[in-house]
Amino acid sequence: MPAETHQRSEAVDVDAVLDLLTCVVGLDAPRAADAPLAALELDDDLSILHLWDAVVEEYGERSVGDLELDGARPTTLGELADLFTRELSS
Repeated sequence: MPAETHQRSEAVDVDAVLDLLTCVVGLDAPRAADAPLAALELDDDLSILHLWDAVVEEYGERSVGDLELDGARPTTLGELADLFTRELSS
């Protein structure tokens, strides 16, 4: 049996990540992707990193590193889910 750090999980899709984020922030699912992070008071680094931790705990492996918040910042929950999905896949 391979060590836990060497196991590969199935790829996570953006919809699964968005569903998790929707539950974590307590939104109704139908329009969650369009929800502005600023309106949810989730647009600061600390809030984004807390959400990243929740996603990594649910879908990531132990080898997943920290999230780098350089470059263009997500402005909606859907964009954040997309960023997290890309980071989990890399």
